[in-house]
Amino acid sequence: MKRFAFLFAGLVLVLGWAGWLGAIRDPAVVRYRVELAGLQRPLRLVHLSDLHGSNWDMPQVRLNRIMDQVNALKPDLVVVIGDFHASKIWDPPMRMDDAVQPLTRLKAPLGVWSVPGNHDDPYWIRWVMRRFGLKLLAGDLVDVGPIQIVGSDDLIMGQRPVQGLRAAAARAARQAADRAGA
Repeated sequence: MKRFAFLFAGLVLVLGWAGWLGAIRDPAVVRYRVELAGLQRPLRLVHLSDLHGSNWDMPQVRLNRIMDQVNALKPDLVVVIGDFHASKIWDPPMRMDDAVQPLTRLKAPLGVWSVPGNHDDPYWIRWVMRRFGLKLLAGDLVDVGPIQIVGSDDLIMGQRPVQGLRAAAARAARQAADRAGA
């Protein structure tokens, strides 16, 4: 029985180590081509998700390196999907400012837009984003020139994100109809 417990503990350690090594790797760039009718030229959009800023596995130096990696792609538009801040039990919490500040490094002519995630406190993420001059969409629609984008709150935040997206999409359809009729 001791032998089994020792082997099991060893397996858990090896799998945990492999998982941690995978978690600290820089992100791989995956390219997709999506055809959108009506675009005059292709758009380069970069999507980041679930950064989970953390002192342990996603420190500010790593976040800055990822932002440099994104900028090297020369995006027209960057969208960042929530969970800017980690909420790990074993990790001393990173300040929300430290988790969000690296996003100020991102550069894109059509802007850098984001939506909150379930790990982001509804009040503080809005406050920190405004403080750094970052654009947070939550049930909002924005026209960035060749396309319109819409953002939603996370379901956990007690909002009604699906209804918010539908309302924003209806506004987009009305605006497009108005432009076509003008």
